[in-house]
Amino acid sequence: MLQEMTKGMDNTTEPRLRHFPINMYAIVMGLSGFALTCHAVIGNETLNLMTGIFASAVFVILTLLYALKIVKYPEAVKQEASHPVKLSFFPAFSISLLLLSSVWIHYDFALYIWLTGCTLQLILTLFVLNSLVHKSFNINHVNPAWFIPVAGPLIVPMAGMQLNHVFISAIAYPIGFIFWILLFTILLYRLVFHDPLPPKLVPMLCIMLAPPSVAALSYNAIDAGFAEPNAPANPVVLMLYGIAWFIFVFLLCNIKRFIKAPFFISAWAYSFPVAAFILATKKLMPLFIDPAYMPLMQIIDYVLFALFALLIVYLTVRTAILIAQGKICVPE
Repeated sequence: MLQEMTKGMDNTTEPRLRHFPINMYAIVMGLSGFALTCHAVIGNETLNLMTGIFASAVFVILTLLYALKIVKYPEAVKQEASHPVKLSFFPAFSISLLLLSSVWIHYDFALYIWLTGCTLQLILTLFVLNSLVHKSFNINHVNPAWFIPVAGPLIVPMAGMQLNHVFISAIAYPIGFIFWILLFTILLYRLVFHDPLPPKLVPMLCIMLAPPSVAALSYNAIDAGFAEPNAPANPVVLMLYGIAWFIFVFLLCNIKRFIKAPFFISAWAYSFPVAAFILATKKLMPLFIDPAYMPLMQIIDYVLFALFALLIVYLTVRTAILIAQGKICVPE
C-alpha cells in the first residue's frame, strides 16, 4: 500500500499524497475490531497474532503516509481539520491506538500504547469539540462521524481496566457517555427533519451502533473492577446492550440502502461498530441468559463472526481494487 501510493513522487503522484484522507484510520479501527473478535470468538493464538500484526502494520503504514502529508502539505491537513466530516476522523488515530492496546493486551508494551492513546485522545477530543463549538457549522453538517471523538473515551476502559488504570478509565467513561447522548439527540433531529445524508455518508449510519456496544463493554469492565468477587452482573450493562441490540435491528432494516450505496472508503464505517456489537454479544450475554441457552448463543456468535469476516474480506478487496485503479487519494 505504501509503495503503491507514494511511488515516484513526481508531479502526478504528489497530489495523491496531498489528498490522503484522515478517514483511512477507520480501516485500522475495523481491522483492530476484527482482531479482537477473532480472539473472543475463535480464540486461536495463531489467528490472533496474524490479525493483530496485520492491523498494526496497516496502522504503521497509514501513520507514515499521513506524517509525510503533514510535512509536505500542512495546508491540506488544516483544510481537513476545518471540514465538518473529516474533522471528526482525527480522533480515529488515537482510537486506533486504544484498540491496538486491547489487541496486544497480554504484552508489556500494550501499556505504553494505551497511555499514548489516552493522551492523544484527550487532546484530539478537546480539539474537535472546540472546533464544533467555535466554527460555523449548520444542521446539515451534522453526521454520524461526530460520534467518533466521543467514542474514544468510552473505549478507554476496555484495556484500561485490564491494565489496572481504574482512575483514568472511570474518569474517561462518563465524558464519552454524556456526549454520546447529546450528539445522538442532535443527529436524530438532523436525520428526521432535514436533508438525507449524501450517498458517501450513508455507511456512517452504522457508527450509531458503536457507542452503546462499547458503553456496555466498558461499563461492565468498570463495574467488575469495583464489585465484590462473584457478584452478579450489573443490570445497567444489559440495558446498554439492549440499546445496541435495538440499533443493530434498526440498521438491519436499512440493509438494502447500504447494499445500494456506491462503495467509498467510508464503507469501513460498517466494520468497527459491527465488531463492537459482536464483542458485546459474546462477552455480555452469557452474564444474563440461562445456561441452557448457551449452545444457541455460541451458534449466534459464530454466525455473526462469519458474516463479519466476510464483510472484512469484502472491504479489504474493494479497497485494494480502488488503490490499484488509482481512485484513492483524489480530489473530491
